[in-house]
Amino acid sequence: MSSSIGSDRGNRPIPAQQPPHIPPVSPRIRPEDETARRKADHGAKARAQDGGTAGEARGARSLAPLPEPGAKVAKTTKPSIRVNAGEVADAQADAGDERKEQRAQRRRENRAEERWSQEPLTDEDRQTIARFDRAERRAFRGLSRGDRAKFRKVYAYLYCYDRPGHETASSKSSRLAFRKALQYGKLTKEDRNGKSVLDHFADRMREDLAPGLESSKYGLDNRGQFQNLAEQIGEPAKMFQGVGTDDCVAASLAANMARRDPGEYMRIVSGLVFDGKATLIGPDGGKSTMTLDKRAVWKDRGRKVRNTTSDLIQQSFMTYARTKFPGGKGGGNGGLTMRQAEGLYENLTGEYAVALGVTDKNREEAAQTILAAGKAGSSFQVGFGNRRGDHMVTILGIGKDARGNSVVRFADSLTGEQRQMRWERFKGQIDGMILPSQFAASFMGDKTGSGDDHGGLGQPVDPGSVFGGAPVGSSAPASGGRRGGRGSPVVGG
Repeated sequence: MSSSIGSDRGNRPIPAQQPPHIPPVSPRIRPEDETARRKADHGAKARAQDGGTAGEARGARSLAPLPEPGAKVAKTTKPSIRVNAGEVADAQADAGDERKEQRAQRRRENRAEERWSQEPLTDEDRQTIARFDRAERRAFRGLSRGDRAKFRKVYAYLYCYDRPGHETASSKSSRLAFRKALQYGKLTKEDRNGKSVLDHFADRMREDLAPGLESSKYGLDNRGQFQNLAEQIGEPAKMFQGVGTDDCVAASLAANMARRDPGEYMRIVSGLVFDGKATLIGPDGGKSTMTLDKRAVWKDRGRKVRNTTSDLIQQSFMTYARTKFPGGKGGGNGGLTMRQAEGLYENLTGEYAVALGVTDKNREEAAQTILAAGKAGSSFQVGFGNRRGDHMVTILGIGKDARGNSVVRFADSLTGEQRQMRWERFKGQIDGMILPSQFAASFMGDKTGSGDDHGGLGQPVDPGSVFGGAPVGSSAPASGGRRGGRGSPVVGG
């Protein structure tokens, strides 16, 4: 029986096919979740190894079971901390004072903002302050509308050019200094008669100078004097005494007044420059007249020395002191005696002062007095000497440098610059000082206007002891061969 393979296969039953195995679908896990889980597990294992059961209990993914509804939860108590009631009261008082100061500052700012909103800037105002920095613009906005108009006029009057479109150096420096005076609030400072610095500038603009100053011999003009005065008010530390003069006392006192009392300084110097005289008011209310001395302008003409306004002011200061308080050997690089310097200070500032000679015996106590006055923010005159001669400077501040060393910052009229010196070095060169009476009380008691000449610790000083003495750079002794009396010369020159 023949059969084919095909027929046999066709007769066998075909087994049923099973469906393919399909694994269950798991929820999609984001890569960042998986990474976070692995990190958490790894951290839990590490903490368990370090902390034992405590580490296991703090597993990253373990959660404490929630309490049953209505179950009482035990409260955890924090350890008690003892607090000093006095320290708490002091801290609260300090915080209260700070908050009060912050509120006061906000009130001041709000009042200023209200005033600005009441007196908006005009187009002329915006044009004037277009190139001012933020602090200068803020100071300008704080002016009244009338003062803004005065500022614009004076600021424009200071401008001068030597060829079209090219401003002169003196014009640039004076306008920058005038803006600094605005920023530091000096323009609104008043003299003893209630007249501000800005009022003096506005009233004297285009006014004739004192008789003789505009003649061919001196050749001065109003705008030039205005520029010099603006620089002195805005940057008093740059006040220069000139080369080969003995006027460091006058220069340092002028710089100190322009810094501390710009209103009164402007009243005195504008009176000298424009009227030829000024009325001084002493600490006891007594009045005296200072007249203009023009000799230094002619002497310095044509030389690169101090400007003509400094010529007039410093020479007038020196002549007044020598005339009002005779007895020294001033002139010819002789400087001023201690009594003359003290009297000049008192009549210019209206404050009692004490001129103190400094020797090795009282140097430490004098140094402590200088430190106290300097840290209190008082600027005053100190004389120091070295192998080059004697000199007087104006202390501006005492502090620390970048390395933590104590330094003295002072204005040096010999160079017209601000300088600083290590305190220990400076202290060793001090010859004397002119201090307001409140700082010198530990030396001599209260100042009552006595005309006696005094040095350190009540020690009398020979009237020949001078501020000035030998010119800087000279080895000649001060005051005609003597370096001063028993109190040592107070430097200057």
